[in-house]
Amino acid sequence: MKIFLDANILFSASRDGSILRVFLDFLVSKKHHLITNQHAAEEAGRNLLAKAFSTEKALALLLKNVTFCNKLSADIISGLDEKDQPILRGALGCQCDYLLTSDIKDFGKFMNRNNLGIKIGTPEHLANYLKLPKR
Repeated sequence: MKIFLDANILFSASRDGSILRVFLDFLVSKKHHLITNQHAAEEAGRNLLAKAFSTEKALALLLKNVTFCNKLSADIISGLDEKDQPILRGALGCQCDYLLTSDIKDFGKFMNRNNLGIKIGTPEHLANYLKLPKR
């Protein structure tokens, strides 16, 4: 499965002791393909610096397991803020199966639907979708 990582996922997975990082490493071990674009990676990096987290190295290490794809779908997604367009259009342009985000505020209305040709959800949604056992 091709899973596109939003900037907030990259940000959270780059923090020390992140369980999300463990989850992403697990996905890679199961042969899922993690994908992002330059827009998401740069946003994550800016947010890490702005919040004074010393995790730029962790972000760089995380990105070693992530494929960059900067293709954007030509479609503008109705009902989605301009700032979030490069994320969803990137996931669509890279023909991903799943957009992984924790941004419920902006992407919540698109979650648990498949009308865009892509599933969108949080890490918990993805774990349920993959039928992973709960701990």
